[in-house]
Amino acid sequence: MLAGEQAELEGDPEADKVVEQLVRTDQMVVANRAFHAWTRNDQPVPSGAPSVLRDFLQRNAVLTAEQPSTG
Repeated sequence: MLAGEQAELEGDPEADKVVEQLVRTDQMVVANRAFHAWTRNDQPVPSGAPSVLRDFLQRNAVLTAEQPSTG
């Protein structure tokens, strides 16, 4: 399996928790509105983004090297 194909099969537990919290607190619409104009990764995180999403994006602003699969 190619690395990209493997990535499609794996989840992101931290991101999944953020989405779960956005859904649970009815903030998905707010998140979508805040990011409607966000078209490039080099733009700052929109100030109107829910704090859980803004914090997640700021913590993960720098991509790390791909880790080899252990499975």
